[in-house]
Amino acid sequence: MCRLFVSLSLVILTALLTVGAPSPALAQGEAITSTTTDNFRFVYRERYLPVIRPVLDHAEEAHARLVERLGAPEETPVIEVRFARNVEEMRRLCPRQPPGWADAVAFSPENLIVISLTSNHHRPVSLETVFRHELSHIVLRWIVGEARVPRWFNEGLAIVESGEQPYERFKQLWPGTAGGRPRRLRELDNDFPDREFEANR
Repeated sequence: MCRLFVSLSLVILTALLTVGAPSPALAQGEAITSTTTDNFRFVYRERYLPVIRPVLDHAEEAHARLVERLGAPEETPVIEVRFARNVEEMRRLCPRQPPGWADAVAFSPENLIVISLTSNHHRPVSLETVFRHELSHIVLRWIVGEARVPRWFNEGLAIVESGEQPYERFKQLWPGTAGGRPRRLRELDNDFPDREFEANR
């Protein structure tokens, strides 16, 4: 009888935990809202709005510019953009595990961008720049479809189109050039670095 009572208690407790557990995004009871534009659906906590407002205000302009510059189709899917409090939460909002050094990631097949509001990087980067970088990955996918694009080209295009700080990029590139032979593109194609410093370089 005692064993049956314990078993039933465990079943009931498990059911309550499963049904009543909030999703990671709602774990702290904060209100989640969304804003929809012609080409985007932004999902975020309400208190993030002052921080992410520049992204929302300029998203359509960035979309139009990329579509025109890269020659993407005029009819494109809606992109969902999720904003996370930090990198840990960002990972919970991703359909697959992003690279270890990433604090923003684009999932091109799903037309999804997930951005952490706090960065792993030591250099300051604006949210608008990060957004344009990830958007470039998705627009490129619209153009090439299932065709394989080398990782170095994909990342390089995103850096150029996002307007990331060229001086900071030069400082990262210089030690690898001055201190020895830079890696060949074929090597990068076969083995793109996983560590943050090497990936940035």
